[in-house]
Amino acid sequence: MSKLEWVRGVAVVFAVSVGSGAAAQETATMASKFLDLCVSPSSEARETCGSFIVGMIDVYALLAAKNPNDRTVCPTRTLSPTRGRQLFVEWAGRHSNELSMPFWEAVETAIRERYPCAAPLIRLPER
Repeated sequence: MSKLEWVRGVAVVFAVSVGSGAAAQETATMASKFLDLCVSPSSEARETCGSFIVGMIDVYALLAAKNPNDRTVCPTRTLSPTRGRQLFVEWAGRHSNELSMPFWEAVETAIRERYPCAAPLIRLPER
């Protein structure tokens, strides 16, 4: 994933989280709203969802490479944005009662559930 895709993903998610007033902002940060982005009819929205999730996994992998003893997730391979999106959508389907949590916690929970650290750490290519 390119830096542009990562930045675009963060920007769209940020835009989703901004609302008018505290109640709207709180509602917009819920995992259910992020799920709406992930299952949107818009291919760009779906791609953004997947890119955000892949970006989070990449960050975890980079942090783990610097300090393997502090690994929190251990993906076995690099994911495409499509597979990253599927990971979250599948998790949300199994945990519909947890969609009121902040979206970043839900994404982290989905990633940790799918890639616990019993699996080997991926090695990212040098850039």
